[in-house]
Amino acid sequence: MILDETHYRAVKARLAEMSASIGKFEKSDNSELDWMATQGIATLKGFASDMRQDIEEYVLLKSGKFVPPTSFKICELPKILIQTRIASGLTQCELADAVSIDCSQMRMYEAEEYRGASFSKLLEIADKLAIDIDQCLRGWRDDNDNENILKRPEEFDWNEFPVDEAIERGWIENSAGKSAIDRFKAWFCKTTGPYATFAYRRRKESDQDCTAQGSKNQSSIFTWQARVLQLAKQEIKKSPVCKFKLDDRWLKELAKLSAYEDGPIRAKHCLKEKGIILVIVKDLRTTLLDGAAMLSHEGIPIVALTLRHNRLDYYWYTLFHELGHVFCDLFDENRLHLNYFDQLLSADENQANHYREDDREIKANRFAMDKLIDAKNWDTCQSRYSVRVEDVKADAERLGIHPCIIAGRIRSERNDFSLLSDLTGQGQLHRHFAEYGL
Repeated sequence: MILDETHYRAVKARLAEMSASIGKFEKSDNSELDWMATQGIATLKGFASDMRQDIEEYVLLKSGKFVPPTSFKICELPKILIQTRIASGLTQCELADAVSIDCSQMRMYEAEEYRGASFSKLLEIADKLAIDIDQCLRGWRDDNDNENILKRPEEFDWNEFPVDEAIERGWIENSAGKSAIDRFKAWFCKTTGPYATFAYRRRKESDQDCTAQGSKNQSSIFTWQARVLQLAKQEIKKSPVCKFKLDDRWLKELAKLSAYEDGPIRAKHCLKEKGIILVIVKDLRTTLLDGAAMLSHEGIPIVALTLRHNRLDYYWYTLFHELGHVFCDLFDENRLHLNYFDQLLSADENQANHYREDDREIKANRFAMDKLIDAKNWDTCQSRYSVRVEDVKADAERLGIHPCIIAGRIRSERNDFSLLSDLTGQGQLHRHFAEYGL
């Protein structure tokens, strides 16, 4: 797709060169050309045809005759944003100014069809371009009853939010003359932005709202998410974050950091070097969150953990589960940058409830298992059969990982959480993170 005048002129010039080459070939005696040369010309003709279509589309858009459809699938939104921007006569830099981002960021967004943009940013851009996506969102809710989209803060009942708890935790600055709810609203909207109220929620068929708390629980999740975004922004300001690449080959080295005494903190630094922000925020009283995967306003992947359980095996498996959502789901163009929240229905840590009926959760679980210990290495582990402490330690040393990872996997696969309790790193996690005041 052609994005601007410079790109348009470059495509026209390239098409002229291709057309000349094709014309020269067609006028010549090509009976002696081999099969490879003939196929090469056929491929060239295909490229030329695609270029002509791109040029025709761009010329049509520039004429101002393009009208955004009133009904479309949510996965079509990125292309519609680009088409509408061109038809509106706005340059990439002008639209970037309107939504308060750098022009280079807007160029990157459009070049990648907004793959790295958060959903809140897409909503903001859609509003700036006067694209009505309400019908689209309604259709999305109807087709995906596990996924709820709340578009704007004014739709909220602020009395349902854990205002007092957020203030108690020091998330909100004091402001003279303002009520607690007004202070909370100002903090929430500043942190999330006017459109960052989108969340993906899973629920079981037996429980329509995923917990008995219903909308109050969801409001607590939004509050927790706002704190995550706030801390992620602080982390981004503290030092540069490398550009994220959709390449997970380095995760095996991340798993090996578990062998170090300060492995959890080393993992945080490693993730930032790979373009992922790790944030620790305790869950709120009405939630049982384990973690989440989402995009920052800048399009940077965030893994957020609550560390509800003070165990090392819990940390590594939850971290890699959320990384599974980052690599498998966050950049899925058909699902458009959903936020993934992992929440249990019970405080019982032995309840093996990982939403296994959800295909995306199954995929994230498998991702975590494989990246921590791949199938080939797992097959060689004597401890999975013997369930002996000494065998777990020997296998862990051979693989270069902490014994808790092997112990945790054995406990999970056997669904017996009484096994190998001394190897799970009980009581050894919270001391690494300031969020727990240790």
